[in-house]
Amino acid sequence: MATTFTDISLAASVRPIHRFPNPTWVENIASTRNGLLLVGILGQAPAQLHILDPFSHATQDTLLHTFTPSNSIFGITEYETDVFAVAAGNSSSTTANGTSDANISTLDLRRGTTKSSIKVRKLAHLPDAQTNRRSVVQGHTGAVLF
Repeated sequence: MATTFTDISLAASVRPIHRFPNPTWVENIASTRNGLLLVGILGQAPAQLHILDPFSHATQDTLLHTFTPSNSIFGITEYETDVFAVAAGNSSSTTANGTSDANISTLDLRRGTTKSSIKVRKLAHLPDAQTNRRSVVQGHTGAVLF
């Protein structure tokens, strides 16, 4: 027998946390350990990674980093505490998928989440990549599959 909850106090509270200008395609969102959201934008050159606080009543975001010469963020995966792998490449408006070369970078937030405190460095260049999938390899620190 299924249980039906009708108590209005159980209803979720829904509110916008940010509105990007039209036309913006938000493709990837990753949560940091302190609850901030890393948000990747698809199809805007240079590729943009934003950070925003979903708990703040101000709907402000911060452009955290841009990845040139790419136009899209295809993946954000935490592979160590507060260290993320970010896949950036070029998207095609006809296939809505990554095309040509991609770069995998590390985004280190261990010293903070401001532009001046983060460290970004390129980890790998993937020629002719399809980078729209990624996953952390469980049990292998620092191992990420793309």
